[in-house]
Amino acid sequence: MTIKTRFKELKSLARDLNVLYVEDEERVNKETSDFLSNFFHYVENCFNGKEGLSKYKAGSFDLIITDIRMPKMDGIELVKHIKAVKEDQKIIITSAHDDSEYLLELINLGVSNFILKPFASEKLVDILVGECKVINNEQEIEKYRSNLESIFQSFKEAIISLDSDLKVIAINKSAQMICSFNENEIKGKKIDEISTFCDTGCLKIIEEAIKSGETKETEMLKCNNSNNPDQFVSVSVYPILERDKRVSGVFMILKDETKVIRLEKELETVKRGSQQHHIIGNSTAIKKIHSLIENLADIDTTVLITGESGTGKELIADAIHYTGVRKDKKLVKVNCAALPENLLESELFGHVKGAFTGAVSNKAGRFEIAEGGTILLDEIGDLPLNMQIKLLRVLQTKEFEKVGATKGIKVDVRIMTATNRVLTDKIESGEFREDLYYRLKVVEIHVPSLRERPDDITLLIEHLLECYNKKFHKMITGITGKAMKIFLEYPWPGNIRELEHALEHAFVVSDGSLIEIKDLPNDLQKYTKKEYPLKTLKSGAYGKGYLGLTSDQIQEALEKTGWNKAKAARMLGVARKTIQRKVTEYNLKE
Repeated sequence: MTIKTRFKELKSLARDLNVLYVEDEERVNKETSDFLSNFFHYVENCFNGKEGLSKYKAGSFDLIITDIRMPKMDGIELVKHIKAVKEDQKIIITSAHDDSEYLLELINLGVSNFILKPFASEKLVDILVGECKVINNEQEIEKYRSNLESIFQSFKEAIISLDSDLKVIAINKSAQMICSFNENEIKGKKIDEISTFCDTGCLKIIEEAIKSGETKETEMLKCNNSNNPDQFVSVSVYPILERDKRVSGVFMILKDETKVIRLEKELETVKRGSQQHHIIGNSTAIKKIHSLIENLADIDTTVLITGESGTGKELIADAIHYTGVRKDKKLVKVNCAALPENLLESELFGHVKGAFTGAVSNKAGRFEIAEGGTILLDEIGDLPLNMQIKLLRVLQTKEFEKVGATKGIKVDVRIMTATNRVLTDKIESGEFREDLYYRLKVVEIHVPSLRERPDDITLLIEHLLECYNKKFHKMITGITGKAMKIFLEYPWPGNIRELEHALEHAFVVSDGSLIEIKDLPNDLQKYTKKEYPLKTLKSGAYGKGYLGLTSDQIQEALEKTGWNKAKAARMLGVARKTIQRKVTEYNLKE
């Protein structure tokens, strides 16, 4: 390689580097400084070690070139001070003396490049090229490491690097936050020896990954972190494999799922707990029921739910329980009419072994199972008189006895009851205890029949259409006007349950996009209005179809109501959100 090529190489390598040059001989200093300036970005020249050290501390230098024998501070002392500041600083020593004692001391200090004066420019260039290559490589590695560190620290997930002995190599900022670790305190320590490590399964997953050499994951893990005892994390552990497949360590990634769990619980509470939202309707009676449910949520009192079969009495009980203070405990339901009288007492209160033939072991009753929660006694009007006395005792004393037992059991249970019977009639006939009736009827919620709230039928149908489209994977968009007229005028003796079954039947047999009269059950197809005078919708309510209303009909209704969607919905006999959806679907504009 020619000297010209070598010079060109040095210029390429050194163009971004800064040099501190220390030399006490003025002529040598100037000549060498001028020479270095041809290649390096910046050259700072000094005439003694003391001045050199001062400039070094004040600046930033990639390479130091220094003589050994100088006044005020020689090169050896200067190197010692520089190494104290930056141990891996690159240094080249120049000297007019081949002094082995000095050289040995400098080697011990980590300096390996020496050049004797006077030196030829070619010799100096060779050494400079070698040093610049090393500096550039190290800077490139440092830049790469810095970028990785930035990425490492920027992750929202906690990342912990461990060796095969479970010693912590590195953690990022998120790990310090999520796991309550202090990086300086845990680096180099075994993770199972760290006092703040909450061993709730992470350690087991780490050990499995190290043992198997395979990635191990778990979705949700509850931490026992004293700083955040309700914290949940998902954990993934990735083994680091050497070429011989030996596991040299692992990366553990933890994602804080606490917020997700909290949101899921809140959604579950809304989904399960606010069951009143499944009580579809906008009538005054239904609005009153919604209000009662909210008022009863945190009041631990008995509730009597009355109404015809199929009106949704169980939904009312669900809503009260799952929005109340007992929502995290069980809601136990018992149909008093479905159990024989001789088994009912055992079912409600349980029995002890040997209490009767067939009682081969102790059994917990429904009251015991519902401890801390709620029990719903459905069809309470069919409860035998002897059981009514025992239920009254439970209400009064909060205590019951198992069949065959002599010792009472205290119970903390909220009691709700439901019936489709008129209990006052049963009291007059002697079939129901008056004192029990008033104990059960602290608050009564009467669920109206569908005949009493015909305006809610359209909302119920819209809700059911959405549900059944998903269930049967169909795209039925509505109901024809004639079919809808039957739905609105039919007396629905089976109430919402009958409405659900009728619409489900129509979904099964329908082969079009609208449900027609031919798709309805036979008793609805043959029905003509003759019973139960019903409140009908305003003029124009039926249109040509329920959700199959035309764009012209919707546009006309909106214009008549000044684009008041709620009023237009009432005019057409549909829900407001139906109008909103159809406005978007038909691209209607005011």
